[in-house]
Amino acid sequence: MPTIDFLISNDRHHVDMFEPVVRALMRDGHLCRYVSLCEFRGMGTPTERLGKDGAETLALSRRVRGSPSSGDALGGANALARRMARHAGWLGLLRTGVERWLAGEIGVVALPNDAAFPYDRIVGELKRRRIPFVLVQEGIRFPLPAEKAGGAYGMGGADAIAAWGEKSAAHFRALGAPPERICLTGNPRFDGIGATDWREKARGALPEHLLKGTNLVFLSNPIEAQGFCTSREKEELVRRFAEAVVPLLRDPELHLIFKLHPSEDPGRFGAPVRELGMEGRATILSRVALYPVLGVARAAVVMASTAGLEALLFGVSLGVVKIPGAGYVFDYVQGGAAEGLDPETDMGAGLEKMLDDSGRDKEGVEEYMRQTLAVRESAGVRVAELILRQAKL
Repeated sequence: MPTIDFLISNDRHHVDMFEPVVRALMRDGHLCRYVSLCEFRGMGTPTERLGKDGAETLALSRRVRGSPSSGDALGGANALARRMARHAGWLGLLRTGVERWLAGEIGVVALPNDAAFPYDRIVGELKRRRIPFVLVQEGIRFPLPAEKAGGAYGMGGADAIAAWGEKSAAHFRALGAPPERICLTGNPRFDGIGATDWREKARGALPEHLLKGTNLVFLSNPIEAQGFCTSREKEELVRRFAEAVVPLLRDPELHLIFKLHPSEDPGRFGAPVRELGMEGRATILSRVALYPVLGVARAAVVMASTAGLEALLFGVSLGVVKIPGAGYVFDYVQGGAAEGLDPETDMGAGLEKMLDDSGRDKEGVEEYMRQTLAVRESAGVRVAELILRQAKL
């Protein structure tokens, strides 16, 4: 019996997105399998979690310390070294496992990325073998400095693209994706947000002191790897943000949380906390789930991250730090859903406005969300139906 395969390379983010889809398909008797690149990324495949619904699991590689796709800002010798590392990683660690996997009976493959390494190589193999595949949008879409012509996300030749909403569909059309292949599905990862008591989930998952008072959360992500800046430039942005928060700490109830991406080094965030005397008023969280943190947040700040959209889904006031040379990434600020925070001016005033929340245009935010997400509760079923339409079963 042909399988419906779901390609993952993140032990939490991708699984959260695909689980509702797999459940919907397996309820109808379809054979689903998770195909994992987690070991190649230096993580472990969460086999116990993946198997609880009866899905099979296949790991394509042994575990390695770091990913050949990781790195700082693109360009120059760094780019050449990374290309060489990727080529060696493909030949030495992945190609044999991928060929063995694709030799089986596969009805369709769903994947979260068609441009980043090693997805780009796998997409090439899928097309060569004429195996249908569906791109399921994994994050907000905006042009990246790192993207080259022909290598942009969404341009890998998928049989269908599961786009979150009209804003994403417009982005894919502008790149040149065939409009008839773009379907508005929402994001399955968001399906359970409204039905869950996340503050209760935070108990036991977060330090006790974060369950009290007012929390301002900085949701960091590796913008240096996206090509927006260098590591030092990002550290300077974080420092300027932290400096803007210091005067606000006159409120004894306010606490600052740095919620880091799993790839980020907590030590780089600890330095400004110590130097600005914020110990005891700032907490650095690494490898902690996002939603319990948003469940205790009053306001959240991002640079260039899908986490901003998730903050809006939680009803949290959102701010976006302006990146020098790139501006306000994505359209949170331009669309009226977030406060712009310019590190060259006074970020403190914008942060105070966010924490007060009285001036937020809630109707404007709701309209923004309607344009961004086609649905908020049944995306898993929509994506499952889209995948089935492409499958050879």
